[in-house]
Amino acid sequence: MPRMTPLSQNSVADKDFVSATVSAVPTVMGIGHDAVDIAEIEEQLAASGSRFSELFSVREWRQARNKAAARGDSLSSHLAACWAGKECVVKAWTEALGSGPFPLTLDEFSWSRIEILSNSKGCPGIFLSGEYSETLAGSLGVSADQLTWKISLTHSMTLASGVALLCVREDVKNLGQAT
Repeated sequence: MPRMTPLSQNSVADKDFVSATVSAVPTVMGIGHDAVDIAEIEEQLAASGSRFSELFSVREWRQARNKAAARGDSLSSHLAACWAGKECVVKAWTEALGSGPFPLTLDEFSWSRIEILSNSKGCPGIFLSGEYSETLAGSLGVSADQLTWKISLTHSMTLASGVALLCVREDVKNLGQAT
């Protein structure tokens, strides 16, 4: 069995490798968390004249219906998790802005442009429309390809919850300073 050597005794090449590996880790610019009562989402969706259903994209609706059918649970539980994810995105974006203004007003904001969709393995992801992706990046003074999202969603019979991280590559300079 090879003998383990403390890092301080490793070669310069090993130290450079560790340094390069650490610098490749994205920096968290913002974190968002949200918890949603599933019954409240169900009420919003069923309310006469409610426009709540318009807050979800066609793809989100389709995926929520498919998940509910496959798992034998409620459509509202999947939409509640999706809604929690959308709230997480806005909270993480707002935190990343710091004291800077949010670039969209409530009148301009379209929740359906923030999509929470799962991949073929069931792992959720955040997809911003091209316009929102560029707006987000511009508000933080970086390009859209320098930003990444991480999200985790869950739900029980009564509650849906999510956590989202907004990350930027370590090599990006002047974070938070719009150009």
